[in-house]
Amino acid sequence: MTQLSDFSDDVPKLQAAVRRIAPGAGTSIYDAVVLGSNALRRRPEARRRAIVLVTDAGETTSVTKFDEARHAAVLSGALLYSIVIRPVKNESGRNTAGEHALITITDSTGGALFYLDDFNQLQGLFDQINRELRTQYLLSYYPKPEPPPNVYRHIELHVKGGTPLHYRKEYLSIGFAK
Repeated sequence: MTQLSDFSDDVPKLQAAVRRIAPGAGTSIYDAVVLGSNALRRRPEARRRAIVLVTDAGETTSVTKFDEARHAAVLSGALLYSIVIRPVKNESGRNTAGEHALITITDSTGGALFYLDDFNQLQGLFDQINRELRTQYLLSYYPKPEPPPNVYRHIELHVKGGTPLHYRKEYLSIGFAK
């Protein structure tokens, strides 16, 4: 897996990096999640962290395993937005194991998963992700009793009226200084 560009707000630079993607060698979803997550962990903590992953979800070539990718994503604090390009819309005609893995990782981080059936939808999906990132709230709590370090903790959040929410469904406890 190769990173084609550093973090940048230079859109032409990012577009040039996307054009250098070589098709056909396989799909390394887990490696990509780990690469992005680790890069974001090195960024300043005060910045919002998001990964937008555009993939066919046919995990075929990762060296990294599912649990490692999920762990890295949760630990990074990033929201994972997965855009799955469906060359075949019928589930019986495609490998859905990668999709199910992405659903789990995406759900764990509080991001969202979208299906792309037509490339004309891509800009609309990017706009939707942009709007969501600009209209978020931050809630926090201190669990009692305090969990031991390095344990996945699950969160369930409900709002009146049943409005659907995207939120981080789990976190990795880090332990607190006494």
